[in-house]
Amino acid sequence: MATEPMVRIAIDAMGGDYAPEEIVKGGIQAAQVADGAYEIVFVGPEETIAHEIAKHGSPLENVRVVHAPEVIPMDEKSPATAIRKYKQASIVVAMGLQKQGQVDAVIGAGNTGAAMAASLIGLGRLKGVSRPAITSPLPTQKGGITAIIDAGANVDCKPANLVEFGLMGSIYYEAVFGVKNPRVALLSNGEESSKGNEATLEAHQLLKDAAHINFIGNVEGRDIMRGVAEVVVCDGFVGNIVLKFSESMFATLHLAMEQQLAKEEGHDLDVLQKAMRRIEQVFDYEEYGGAPLLGINGTTIIAHGSSTAKAIRNAVKVAYRSVKNEVNRHIQEYIQELQLD
Repeated sequence: MATEPMVRIAIDAMGGDYAPEEIVKGGIQAAQVADGAYEIVFVGPEETIAHEIAKHGSPLENVRVVHAPEVIPMDEKSPATAIRKYKQASIVVAMGLQKQGQVDAVIGAGNTGAAMAASLIGLGRLKGVSRPAITSPLPTQKGGITAIIDAGANVDCKPANLVEFGLMGSIYYEAVFGVKNPRVALLSNGEESSKGNEATLEAHQLLKDAAHINFIGNVEGRDIMRGVAEVVVCDGFVGNIVLKFSESMFATLHLAMEQQLAKEEGHDLDVLQKAMRRIEQVFDYEEYGGAPLLGINGTTIIAHGSSTAKAIRNAVKVAYRSVKNEVNRHIQEYIQELQLD
């Protein structure tokens, strides 16, 4: 009986605040539990990566390195210019490997704009997709996950773009999180279909009429973490604000709990510490790995700039599930049926 080929996942080893140490560590940890399912391909300066790999014991058969001598700075202001200027940058080389069919997915925790530009220029869009979008997971009160789409790729959107986001988000959610026919909602300033700006009003009707989308109507900002819907659609301007606000809220909650713990004494302290660790796990973005850029002709997972090994390890899981469950094939299949202007 023939065995299925391994999914090949490239990791930009030089991207992120803690590169290359934490990035390589996370990739190695993922490779150690792959059980033949996937191969890790580190991209970056060969000697630097080899030095980091050596810290983790004997070489693994499912780990290899592709040399890329340059790195795009995190503060680079013009991503499109940067990927042309740094043609041997790790993220650019990684995307090139994917275009050439040498890897199936790319994970990057470096400059987000550069990762997006490298994906769009290097891989292009899926046929029928007008705007690729970032999908970012947020925890809910019910213990599940709500995916925000778009979380920052598109500041200005037409109604038809929002419908595409809804479809892509739905397909991704079902493939990665295993929820059949996930509920899709439109973020607005009221639950009524009459609420919202011009684009939201038109998108509401288009989503309502669209095939393959389990549209449940509008939701407000307070509903996102209530678990009312698995997928919440908005433009990238609003989505990025929601995402950044949620991160600051989690950080504020963490600080408040630490301050309270410092005041506590006696037998209740252990209980509070255990509760705090459980809450931290729920709200920790590293638990969710990274945000996929949906709609490109490939698989790109954008990890947080401050990702540690834990985040990279989980990003590998997201990349693997996206490839294995053929997210792009399903998007390509259904996007043609929308027939949007």
